[in-house]
Amino acid sequence: MSRVLSIRSRLANALLIWSLLWSLGVAVAVGLASQHEVDELLDETLQSSAAVLGRALAWPGSAGDAPAVMPVSGEGEFAWQLVGADGAVLRRSANAPDSALQRTPTAGFSNTADWRVYGSAQGGNGRMLYLAHTARERHETQIEVILSAVLAALSIGLLGHLWLRARVRQELVPLDRLSERLDRYDPLDATQALGEAERKELVPVHKAIGQLGHRLAQRVANERMVAA
Repeated sequence: MSRVLSIRSRLANALLIWSLLWSLGVAVAVGLASQHEVDELLDETLQSSAAVLGRALAWPGSAGDAPAVMPVSGEGEFAWQLVGADGAVLRRSANAPDSALQRTPTAGFSNTADWRVYGSAQGGNGRMLYLAHTARERHETQIEVILSAVLAALSIGLLGHLWLRARVRQELVPLDRLSERLDRYDPLDATQALGEAERKELVPVHKAIGQLGHRLAQRVANERMVAA
C-alpha cells in the first residue's frame, strides 16, 4: 500500500525549503555587501589614525626623549612604523615588525602577506609613516559580520516558516470540518444539510456533493416506486 502524503505536510516541507533558500540568499547578499563595507571602514580607520599619529610625531619635542619602540595596549592587531628615507625603522609600536613594512616608500594602501598597510609621507625628507592592520584580524572581522548576517537571516526565515506553517494549519481546518460533516451526512435524509462552504475554494465541492446527494436520493426514490 502506497503512503499517502497530506497537503499539510507537503505545504510545510515546501515552506521549509523556501525559508532556507530565502535565508541563504539574503545571507549571501548581506555578507558580500558587508564584506566591502567592513574593508572600507577599516581602511578609513587606518587613514584617520595615520593623520592623528603623524601630527603627534611631528609635534615639537615629541621625538627627543621618545623611545624607539613604543608600548601598545590591546591584542596588537594594529601596528605603526616611522621609516626613514634609507628604509631604517626610526620608531615603531611594540607589535610592529623590526624591518620596514615596505622596502620602498609606498604611499596609500598596499598589502603584504600578513598586513594591510597604509603609508603616509612625513615631511619632505623621505620619511614614511606606516599604519597596518593584520590580515588575520581583518578576515576574522569579515567572518563575524557574515556569520551575524547568516544567523539573522536564518532566524527571520525560521520565524517566517513557523508563522506560515501555523497559517496553513489554520486554513486547512475547514477541510477537517468538511470531512466531519461528510461522515455524518445522509443524502436520503431530507432534514440534513451539508451547510455553507467556509471557504470560496470549497463552494464547488459543496455544490458537487449536494448535486450528487440529490441524484442519489432521486434514484432511490424511483427504485422504491418501481419496487412498490
